[in-house]
Amino acid sequence: KRSTLRSYNPIDFDSTYQKAIELIKNKTFITTFEIKRGLDIDYNSSNKIINLMQQQGLISENDEEGKRKVLI
Repeated sequence: KRSTLRSYNPIDFDSTYQKAIELIKNKTFITTFEIKRGLDIDYNSSNKIINLMQQQGLISENDEEGKRKVLI
């Protein structure tokens, strides 16, 4: 069963978010699907992480293929 961020407390979210940051560090581009697959979480949760990363300036907006440039 995949995890959902809806049921996470803030500490769990922080842990998942930190894992997501580690996942993207050595990548040039990232997609929501790669976050989903890499962390074994549901699509909505991975989308929340992607949106937060974009708001924090860690990744760009998505391009026409749905990829986002990693900026860190």
